[in-house]
Amino acid sequence: MKKIQVLIIILLLFLINTGFSNTLSDPSYYHILNDINTLSSFYPRIENSKGESDTIAFIENRLQAGDIKYKKYDLSKSSVVKSGSVTIDAVIPGKSGNEVFLIFPLNHTKDAPPGRDGGANLAAALALTEE
Repeated sequence: MKKIQVLIIILLLFLINTGFSNTLSDPSYYHILNDINTLSSFYPRIENSKGESDTIAFIENRLQAGDIKYKKYDLSKSSVVKSGSVTIDAVIPGKSGNEVFLIFPLNHTKDAPPGRDGGANLAAALALTEE
């Protein structure tokens, strides 16, 4: 729990310090809300579901539209992990030469109710690709 709190604080500080969203009237704020609504429409996003497939397609379309290089890894072919899902590794070049890794889950547990399914986390991740 403490690690999650630290990651959230780091993400918020990053967003504030980069001038990502200074006011609620900032267009990026509405873009995030729109993405949350879109991702919520894919509920449920459990592993191997249509919702998960729709989410993956949505993310890939956004990355392609932003000309962001990415790789998709099919976890069903992994000898280490037993999963039918995928991971998407997007690379967003920075200016300093350092790397920052942000990890966001595509799907949620079967018992996660709508609105608590992590859609906002994915919307935040997609917003970072816009910057």
